[in-house]
Amino acid sequence: RIGLLEKLNFEWDIKEMKWKAMWNRLKDYQKEHGDLNIPTSDKDNDDLRLWLNAQRSFYNRRDNSRLTDERKKLMESIPGFQWRRRLPSGKPSKND
Repeated sequence: RIGLLEKLNFEWDIKEMKWKAMWNRLKDYQKEHGDLNIPTSDKDNDDLRLWLNAQRSFYNRRDNSRLTDERKKLMESIPGFQWRRRLPSGKPSKND
């Protein structure tokens, strides 16, 4: 039975599945908007903005239990992604 589920790409790790779902949403957001500057006024993507901020926080704290090397590479594969959030002016955010 396990083999059959794995042939169907069954995801055994719920947390990993949720992480990848958010990563896919972030990629889609970047494709649609051309950047990753999710404004606080964008209530439809509020959870995505908070998730992105959390990933950056894990990176800055070097929290490798939550942000593995694989996840870092996936984040960095998104065009225009930076570990420090940038303001529209191109300067780093004071919060980072």
